[in-house]
Amino acid sequence: MRIITNPSNLDDPHLRNLLQRRFEQLAEYDGPVSDLARFHVVEPGDDVTEIMTNLVDGSRYGEPEFEPSWEFVERHSCGFFEAVFILDDSGFAHVYFIPDRHGIDSDLLTLCRAYANKAEGTEPS
Repeated sequence: MRIITNPSNLDDPHLRNLLQRRFEQLAEYDGPVSDLARFHVVEPGDDVTEIMTNLVDGSRYGEPEFEPSWEFVERHSCGFFEAVFILDDSGFAHVYFIPDRHGIDSDLLTLCRAYANKAEGTEPS
């Protein structure tokens, strides 16, 4: 999994533009972006267990009681999902950009597709 500290280093122009917007949004706050969020890009072959495990109860995707720990997951038209995990009361977040393409963990893509852009309290399709 790649950690992105500078979006201008990304080859994919769509992801670069998306991350640049996120960095610009966070620039409104005092301090470095790394104090507010860590941005990850999931790549083929990555271990995605942390994304597919509930941070509170330890349940995993596929278990009956599983609920994702993210605040939301959004499907972007550029072919990426964005999953945001806010980890504490300061608002610090881990933000995962997950390409919706071959080579990415199929269970993770199924999970993202089921929950993307769902209103809180609704059942996944």
